[in-house]
Amino acid sequence: MKYSIYTIIIFSVLVVSCSEQQYFVKGKSTQSTLDGEYAYMAPMSSYSLPYIDSCRVVHGQFEMTGPLDSIQCVTIYMGSTGIPMVLETGEVTINFQNSNIHVSGTPLNDRFYTFLNTRDSLVFIQKELYDRISSMSVYSTMSTYETDANSIRTITAQIDSLECAFVEENYDNVLGVSWFLRMCDEASSNAGYYCMPPKLQTIYNTAPPSFKMNREIQHFREMCKGALYNQGYYNY
Repeated sequence: MKYSIYTIIIFSVLVVSCSEQQYFVKGKSTQSTLDGEYAYMAPMSSYSLPYIDSCRVVHGQFEMTGPLDSIQCVTIYMGSTGIPMVLETGEVTINFQNSNIHVSGTPLNDRFYTFLNTRDSLVFIQKELYDRISSMSVYSTMSTYETDANSIRTITAQIDSLECAFVEENYDNVLGVSWFLRMCDEASSNAGYYCMPPKLQTIYNTAPPSFKMNREIQHFREMCKGALYNQGYYNY
């Protein structure tokens, strides 16, 4: 049986199209100021090139779709708001109402936002305690201050434990790598130079080889080595 060259080309295109993985992002926003503006999707890591996709927000709704080469954590920027999510095969739904953001629809995004909701609740309590301490007058009792300070230490420890456990539970996927790098960036920002504090070093030491060999984690560790070298420490 003979086939024309055009038939073969069309068949090849159909095979590629059917096998190609796709992402679908559908979002809804209640912020009228975003109408007509663009939403931009960029890699979550600061070490990657920007902008994977973009679209215009029309009547509070936006959609992005395209081929998926690899699963990765991204951020969708809308105005001054950044919405973290996992770009993976399937349809992802984003609801952005006032300051409340929820992303769902795919396995890793569901796992990610279960974690974020728990963490955000703890961070909210932590912020309330900090605000209460900062607003205390000189007439506040020392016992009141110490009670709130102890509560802050307890909440901070809970957040640290939650984040470390989240990374360890997701060593084998992009969530673990991305949140680990976020923790590293936060620690470095607080210190004023690239660093990996003991709790993060422990996470790294106990991680499997696939995690340690991640290109962006390796890159961060090289920057840490450079920062330590500049400070006179040569063994890292």
